[in-house]
Amino acid sequence: MLPHQIQNLIGQFTKLPGIGPRQATRFAFYLLRNDQEISYIENTLKSVRENVRLCGNCFLPGQGSLCSICVSSKRDKNIICLVEKETDALNLEKTGHFQGHYYVLGGFIDPLEKNSIAHERLNLLMQKLKDNPPLELILALTPRREGDFTSLYIERQVKPLIAQGVNIKITRLGRGLSSGAELEYADGETLKNAMAGRR
Repeated sequence: MLPHQIQNLIGQFTKLPGIGPRQATRFAFYLLRNDQEISYIENTLKSVRENVRLCGNCFLPGQGSLCSICVSSKRDKNIICLVEKETDALNLEKTGHFQGHYYVLGGFIDPLEKNSIAHERLNLLMQKLKDNPPLELILALTPRREGDFTSLYIERQVKPLIAQGVNIKITRLGRGLSSGAELEYADGETLKNAMAGRR
């Protein structure tokens, strides 16, 4: 019934996180009725593609080789907060409570998948910890099975460095977050308490 172009557009929208076929269909018809929006979105996507890069230090988006947090002299370089995804860091940042640096792992550690983005970024982090160790590494991963396993895995990777005399304190967010809760959707006050109650 629908032209294949619209079907393709709906298919593209359903690839986005959290977007099902119904929502994707609404988006497609909204754009069909609002031709000017198509041009605006097209230009915005082009601008993002041409101007935004992932930070070479923490993997948050930025406009140069480093993001605004990594170039800021006001941030505490001695504290690194490790998160699963960019939106987790953005949500923690909204609380205004954390003044250190972030490190985006890009997913959870899967022991069976050694070539994942998370494994690759963890290897880079380990090198960073050896070369320029922070005083504290906060493991701010979603408190569910995958997040807990990843935190435990990272702790085991870092412990040999500590045994060699590298001064790194490993902490986790306080359990103000309910088990299985997504960090991305937690409210600011809960995140603030979790950050303050890290152990």
